[in-house]
Amino acid sequence: MNRRLAAIIAADVVDYSRLMGEDQTRTLDALREFRRKLFEPAVVTHRGNVIKRMGDGWIVEFASVSDAVNCSLDIQDGLKDHDIIRLRIGIHIGEVVFEEEDVFGDGVNIAARLETLAEPGAVLISDTAYNSLDGKAARQFNGGTPHKLKNIFRPVQVWRWPPESSSGMTPSGISPTQTPQEPPSIAVLPFVNKSSDPEQDYFADGVTEDIITALSRLRGFFVISQNTMITYKGKDLDPRTIGQELGVRYILRGNIRATGNRVRITAELSDPATGAQLWAERFDRPLDDVFAVQDEITESVVGRIEPELYAAELAKLKQTPPQNLGSWEFFIRGLHLYSQHTDQGTREALEMLDRAIALDDAYAKALGLKALTLVWRLIQGWEDPATAMEKATESVNLAIQADAQEPWAHMAQGVISICLRQSDDAIAALQQAINASPNFAYAQGMFGASLALAGRAEDALPCIDRAMRLSPRDIFSEEYHLYYAFAYFVLGKYKEAAASAERAILLRPGHPSIYVIATASYQLDGATDKAGMRAEKLIELVPDTSLTEIEASYPFTRAEDMTKLINALRAAGLPE
Repeated sequence: MNRRLAAIIAADVVDYSRLMGEDQTRTLDALREFRRKLFEPAVVTHRGNVIKRMGDGWIVEFASVSDAVNCSLDIQDGLKDHDIIRLRIGIHIGEVVFEEEDVFGDGVNIAARLETLAEPGAVLISDTAYNSLDGKAARQFNGGTPHKLKNIFRPVQVWRWPPESSSGMTPSGISPTQTPQEPPSIAVLPFVNKSSDPEQDYFADGVTEDIITALSRLRGFFVISQNTMITYKGKDLDPRTIGQELGVRYILRGNIRATGNRVRITAELSDPATGAQLWAERFDRPLDDVFAVQDEITESVVGRIEPELYAAELAKLKQTPPQNLGSWEFFIRGLHLYSQHTDQGTREALEMLDRAIALDDAYAKALGLKALTLVWRLIQGWEDPATAMEKATESVNLAIQADAQEPWAHMAQGVISICLRQSDDAIAALQQAINASPNFAYAQGMFGASLALAGRAEDALPCIDRAMRLSPRDIFSEEYHLYYAFAYFVLGKYKEAAASAERAILLRPGHPSIYVIATASYQLDGATDKAGMRAEKLIELVPDTSLTEIEASYPFTRAEDMTKLINALRAAGLPE
């Protein structure tokens, strides 16, 4: 084993797999010419040594950072007008370990992580490398933005060349439409007491502290601590200023006004970068029990904020090129596509989630949602059952192994158990998801669904009510109406079941499972014409649907509920 300090270049050809798929011969010829005429001469000129070749990438060591930087800039300048080959390059200086025919160590790891962050044609260097350059060389780079790199303990300040580009990259290294690689951050300003009674200051502080604590339980979001936020109490500062000071993407603020035996609380979520208001709501409550009101307000605010944050993140990403996305951003896109509950949308969701997992193979949230998406597609009849269940089980096991407290992982486990008609296991897993994140509306709703499908419809309805109360404008609202339909169907309230299914159809007309319960509910309520219409739409969405397939995959646990469903569907004209 040989160890030494070295400046390391990690370089990679952009879109190599796509290029090979489109024209393998042309790509290989271009790559050979690039290596022979530009890459290898530049390495030799700047006294470098190629220590690893990966087909579409290289690891090169240099005795000095200056040589590594000069070599990289010469290569990128030489490629700026190339029709095929583009590179991303990362540079770091650190210890390198050589063992047999392999090389590893911090020098290689950080350079490789920087390369994955780089825009095509760009060079990213670490703070350690930047600090080793002389003034003239350092002035070629802009940025200094801290990044949390995968499997690297400390945040690394990243510097970029060229300092500006036609793509609109800012000096910080992040384009105006690109979000940072870290998950979104939020600061909760101390709620302001607007009452004449100074005693209400305690109530306002209590609400603020409870909201911060509850938001901190939302996995995937970074929340500024109460100890920091209390220093802003009594200060009338522009949210944009606070956003810059704290480096957060979102700010929540509000006020409290108590009059007599009632309290009014207003809350507003905003983007400090633009000043745009993203969400606002007012809560009016009696003050019979101040602590109960405090808990209810906290639950209401947090339940509504999580889907609003997801929606805001998606809006920020819509113009971000896929090559600039990190694992969090791929997860958000995958979540949005999954929520469309269509064949195409869920297929594209799986692609986004696989890209998130490729960047971070221990990303429990993405692994959980991937498992959930696979099982959901299985239930709709869009996946081979055995293959989908095998992949979903593998993904959920990896998710729980990566993070045993991730609610998406336990929710996926619960849905797998629902699909297998293992109702006790499903209820237990979904309870774990709720324990991990009590204000996770989707888990609350799915918990209600698991109870309804197990025949416990009376117990299910309050859980679905809670999901709707936590997040009345949720991206999964149509599922909550579907869960109501499950419960009413089990209770024999077919008119209410059909009405709930229709509300779900209005929100997501491409969701096949809704048409199954709608058809059966109409048929059992005597509305045979409507049952026939819904059956026709189901066949349009899933052309090869059959009673055999529905009986095998639809998630009712009790034999009496399944028999009732299948008989009603048969009467409505669905094929055997």
